Amino acid sequence: MDKIYIYPFGSGQKTLIIAGQEIIHLLGTRYDSKLIDSDNDALIIKVDYPVDDVLSFLTSYNVPRERIIIGNNIPNFRDVFKNFKRRSRNVVRICPVCGSKKIRVLPLSNWLLPETYICEKCGYRGFIILEVDENECGL
Repeated sequence: MDKIYIYPFGSGQKTLIIAGQEIIHLLGTRYDSKLIDSDNDALIIKVDYPVDDVLSFLTSYNVPRERIIIGNNIPNFRDVFKNFKRRSRNVVRICPVCGSKKIRVLPLSNWLLPETYICEKCGYRGFIILEVDENECGL
């Protein structure tokens, strides 16, 4: 991975870093870090230091400033999820077989088993249904 992505989060005292293994190893010589995720090209770690401190450290090891991209502040995820739960959505349930909007829930489902949906047009009966945001798709 050629670029190094740095994102402040929380109150700005913590930093999320997405970079290749060599940079993450270099950062590990200075900071205690927590691995968040990884794939073949990049690792994501969290350090309990502000972005400016991480940036100074990287530039002191001659990492070119052009490789370092500082992103916007990542919001507090508790607040995001709290707002997400409150948000009301106008969803339309659609049959995964025929695309009909004439869907009903089988009575007494969602007791021991998940909700069972029935399509009144094609007769589909199952646990899986498509939910589409009414505002986004124009249904």
